[in-house]
Amino acid sequence: MHAVVHATKVNQTLLKCLEVFGDGLGSKGAIDRLLAILGEHYGGDRAFLFEFAPGTEVVSSVFEWCREGFESQIDTLDGMHVQDFSPWADALGTGQAVFIDPETYEGVGGPKAQAELLGRWGLSTILVSPIRLDGRLVAFLTVDNARNTDDVFIVMRTVASSIQEDIARRESLGNRIVSAIRSVYVGMYYWDLEAYTYQEIEHSIPTWSSHAVTGSLDANEDAIRETVDPAYQDLVREFVNLERLKRELRDKDSDSVQYLAKEVGWMLGRAVVMERNADGVPTKLFYIVEDIDKSKRQLELVSYRAEHDALTGLLNRAALDHSMGDVRDDPRPVAVMIMDVDAFKSVNDRFGHGVGDQVLSGVAHAISSSMRSSDLVYRYGGDEFVVIARNCPASSEPELVHRISLINRSLEGRFAEVPNLTLSAGIAFGASGSMCDELLASADTALYRAKRTPTKCCVFDPKLDKA
Repeated sequence: MHAVVHATKVNQTLLKCLEVFGDGLGSKGAIDRLLAILGEHYGGDRAFLFEFAPGTEVVSSVFEWCREGFESQIDTLDGMHVQDFSPWADALGTGQAVFIDPETYEGVGGPKAQAELLGRWGLSTILVSPIRLDGRLVAFLTVDNARNTDDVFIVMRTVASSIQEDIARRESLGNRIVSAIRSVYVGMYYWDLEAYTYQEIEHSIPTWSSHAVTGSLDANEDAIRETVDPAYQDLVREFVNLERLKRELRDKDSDSVQYLAKEVGWMLGRAVVMERNADGVPTKLFYIVEDIDKSKRQLELVSYRAEHDALTGLLNRAALDHSMGDVRDDPRPVAVMIMDVDAFKSVNDRFGHGVGDQVLSGVAHAISSSMRSSDLVYRYGGDEFVVIARNCPASSEPELVHRISLINRSLEGRFAEVPNLTLSAGIAFGASGSMCDELLASADTALYRAKRTPTKCCVFDPKLDKA
């Protein structure tokens, strides 16, 4: 018969367990200490904790304690299946700690059958405590060849309960991490560049690698064809080219690409280095796909508002400032026009700012619809408008003067309150490399003269205008 542990010994053992619980069970060392306490308390040769991967019945991790003089068996037990423990199905099904001793066992098969099963494992007795979450087996504890028992296995049950709480906490944390990842990322993949394989991370983080969807990196081409907008497929193909990634990621830890996905919108693909070889060449990556459509649209809206006039929808003065460098760097000739509404102050004074705003919006539409699609039209401020016409030599003067005439003709009778509305325009032509601010100043000088001419349009002439 096996010795029964005295109540004082139970209390002493529980105090030791409480010390470990107080430090938390988040490390292998804490589990190892608990197993040592269990093994010593029950006088066993070995003690084990087997944990199963979530959603599977495969052992994902094994912890072991061995009495001095006994060899470790952990290498032969990792990766086992729950069916390997079927001899103790009765015990596992109870959800309680069960001591299996052939001398006193009364379960299925009787003492003889259990003695044979224990013999296959080289055991004389085994103390088993299954650990369950929501009815599923997630782990169990064993003490092999236990020599001592307590009446209700209170130490075993206490330890099992604490481990159950720890596993529940870890699974909850893993699920929260995955949920957080899924709220940000469309997909997350682990690329092995040496084995030319990928694993899709879609389960609980602590155990994703044990049951992740896997495949060849050749699948990248199919994914590109199926998900990426045709206009961006070559860009993405070049980005995920493994030789390119190895070169680009030699001196940095990540690289990214933005592209348009079919039916989804803007996406960001990011490659993050996880491992390198001795030469610094990346061998393993995380490839993460993020939905950035909303943020990109918002950014585009902010950018649009920053460079567009709220009233007319035209480009604003800030956008003109940004364009000045482009004019200087453009090898083609350019024309700069500046226009304003004649006697606009009297419009506001006589009819109010509401009518004034309608006039400005109508003039803006008349100007932009009369220019080439390549010409840039800006609201310069107040009732002033600027047009930058690229690839527009001085020989285009008659055409530009004619356009101003057409604009004024379109304004005739457009506004019932202001029947005789007109605008005046000054034009300055520049050769390759012209300074936009100098052309603006020249056009503004020509504008002053245009207000006194019947055509309402003048080209800057240094002989007639003083810039």
